[in-house]
Amino acid sequence: MLFRSGDVLMKQQDYSGAAEAFQNFLSLLNKPGNHKFQRHATHYKARLEEARDHLSSIEKMVVELSKPRVRGVAPPQVNVHVNFDTGSAKINSHSKAWKQCRDMAAAIREVFKIPDYRNSQIRVDGHTDSVGTAAYNKTLSEQRAQSVKNVLVKNFNVPANRLIAKGWGEKKPLTNNET
Repeated sequence: MLFRSGDVLMKQQDYSGAAEAFQNFLSLLNKPGNHKFQRHATHYKARLEEARDHLSSIEKMVVELSKPRVRGVAPPQVNVHVNFDTGSAKINSHSKAWKQCRDMAAAIREVFKIPDYRNSQIRVDGHTDSVGTAAYNKTLSEQRAQSVKNVLVKNFNVPANRLIAKGWGEKKPLTNNET
């Protein structure tokens, strides 16, 4: 059935194919005689939106990462804020952070297909707040960057030699540390 192929394609991270399969399934529901499957409509409308959200997120990252390089200007970057629990560098496979890594990996793989970026490297930056000692925060930020890199490499097939993990500690906070 089309809806099952959509689920399979989602697991394979083929969001375009999944969206098409879900859309086709939902179109079939509107045809006469298919009322018995109507109970699935709400669920698969949500799955269609999920596939579209992934595509949108990935497309935005690809656009940002593949902007033309300008000499003397910082390289292209994408800010994806992967949040960790306080004092932790762990990414749970059912977390929002895991899903963000999955989308980042899809975008990175697409960018690496672009001729000008076939030999590029991507730096994964880790940050912390200012709670704790500077040395502790430096180590934690390095662990966080490495954790994201490990998930991208081990679970989403991004080449390890193309990623650099860099921890900034509390030197480059993403927010003002007042809260």
